[in-house]
Order: sequence, then structure tokens, then C-alpha cells
Amino acid sequence: MESDRILVAAQEGDVQVLRTLRGRVLSAKDSFGASALHHAARNGQLECVKWLVDILGMTGQEKAKNGASPLHDAASAGQLGCVEYLIKHAKVPVDQTDHSGHTALHLAVRFGSFDTVKWLLTKGGGNANSKTRNRMNAIHFAVAGDSLACLKLLFSNTYFR
Repeated sequence: MESDRILVAAQEGDVQVLRTLRGRVLSAKDSFGASALHHAARNGQLECVKWLVDILGMTGQEKAKNGASPLHDAASAGQLGCVEYLIKHAKVPVDQTDHSGHTALHLAVRFGSFDTVKWLLTKGGGNANSKTRNRMNAIHFAVAGDSLACLKLLFSNTYFR
């Protein structure tokens, strides 16, 4: 199936295949509603992310069925380069939420992606106090994920008040 080929190319960072199938890339989605940009971002394929945004015009606002954007996927996987690019260049709002109210910071903390958490807090404008629909904030995710490094970072420098 052509959609599968596009999504695999995005996962692997194969921009040449995406160029070949350019006319169909925007409509390619997996069964969860994730786009080629989601797949590239979660796999750290920065050059592919850049091509999808800069050349193909994807906005980074594409949402999967659960409301996750490519930024959510990149943050969950600790793909700092993609997180930075989506926020700085694609202008994806750092505190954009999915259907459960998770931000990129929540997900980076949950999965213990220290460098991503640090960047979101110090340079990305992430809000450590934002709460999910279940009233959880970044501290809750650090504790639940047993991420002592993220917990220390959140408590240091008054990120969490």
C-alpha cells in the first residue's frame, strides 16, 4: 500500500521516496491517524521533518486520533532536534495539548527524556505547572516514571511553583 510506503520512508528519513510520492504524502496516515510528519518526528528524522514542513508545507498542527501532534511524538521519544525544530521553525505551540491534556513537557518527563525536558523548560517556554485533564502536572509524571533526574530539574531553579 502506498500510504505504508510513505510512512516507512518518513520513519527511515528517506526524503527521496517522499519526493517521488509527493502528491500523496499529505494524505498518508496510519490506523491511529498519525501522519508522515508524526512518523518522522518520533524517529528523529530531522532532515525529513524539515522537508515535510519547509517544502511540503505541513504545519506541525496535524493531529492523530488521540489529539497528539508531531511535537508530542517527538517529545515522547526524546527527539530533541525535532522538538526544537517544530517549536522554533514550524511554530508549533509548546503547550499544545492532546485529547488528554498532555503537553510535550508532560510526555518528555513521563518517558524520562532529560535533555528534552531541560530544553523545554529553559529554552522552549514549557510550563511545568500545566495540568492534564486528570489534573496531573510534570512533577506527577516524573514521580510516576521514576525519573529522579527530571524530578530534580523540575524542583531546581523554581520551574515548579
